[in-house]
Amino acid sequence: FAGTKLDLGPCPLRHEPLLRGAYARDKAAGKVSYAAEVIAELERAQGELHRKTERARRRLAEENPLAASERPLSEVLAELPETKQLTASILELEGKVMALENEGATEAATVELKNQVAEMVAERARAEAKAALAHFEQVARERRQAIAAREQQQKEAAITPEAAAAIAAKMAEAEQAGEEGEVDLSEQLLREAEQLRAAAMRAAGGGKGGREGGGKGGKEGGGGAAGKDQKLHVCDVCGAFLSELDTDMRVADHFSGKVHIAYVKIAQKLAQLKAEARAAPAPSGGADHSQRTGGVAEHSHQGPGSTHNNSNSHHQGGGGDRQRADRDRDRGRDHRDRDRDRDR
Repeated sequence: FAGTKLDLGPCPLRHEPLLRGAYARDKAAGKVSYAAEVIAELERAQGELHRKTERARRRLAEENPLAASERPLSEVLAELPETKQLTASILELEGKVMALENEGATEAATVELKNQVAEMVAERARAEAKAALAHFEQVARERRQAIAAREQQQKEAAITPEAAAAIAAKMAEAEQAGEEGEVDLSEQLLREAEQLRAAAMRAAGGGKGGREGGGKGGKEGGGGAAGKDQKLHVCDVCGAFLSELDTDMRVADHFSGKVHIAYVKIAQKLAQLKAEARAAPAPSGGADHSQRTGGVAEHSHQGPGSTHNNSNSHHQGGGGDRQRADRDRDRGRDHRDRDRDRDR
């Protein structure tokens, strides 16, 4: 997140190319690994992102309940074949850059590869922006259709029983005329039925139902917050808001931005480390360590037992001492009694 409001500042550890190369060699040899610490840190960052994204989604859902069912943007972008190929190429080039830096290569030796990575990142961002805007347009169209259908249902539900009976009778007459071959008459009756329906809904819109549901200021009918055509969408990759009114260039700038790219790299690195952890064999010294740990535990377990046994022995020894003391006291009492008898 360098250079952004999420910048964590400089790392307190040393990041020298020679040390990085030594670590890579030791890691390949199975001598050392900090994967567990890195995984924990990356999971913490992803947890914070998840909470941020959920807050943003709840905010949009409060303004428009239909936004709660919107498909996550990350799923849409993951299905793009072009972005998959570009991402694979980017990871390959970044791996080459890392290998060169581990070998102590200079900045000039890697600048060409880094430029290629930047160009591919920009190309991927343009493809993602195009797909995101198409997705936003589809979501907006479906939302408008859902709102219109809901308003139509509310208006039809507000039609009086008398008007509904008249419309049904007119439709039945049109159907009967069609069966008898009176096509023109059937079409005329259908038009009259539609006119009756429109008049009934206009009448319903002017009454109580229109004020609450289908009227101009009705909250549920489209005049309030719930009926607004939502323009904002949540990028669940980085937690930011995107607008369907933005241009391709603006959305592409978002997808190639530092924060978005940082969260993309976090997800990629976390998946890589977890896959390596699952595939890695158990450390060669793990069994010995377990045995040593077990031996210590066993010794620790026996220690209290031994102390307990010793305490029992001490308790038993203490009981014997008291018995001897009682015998000596009785013996001394007998001697004093005999001395008193002699004095008498």
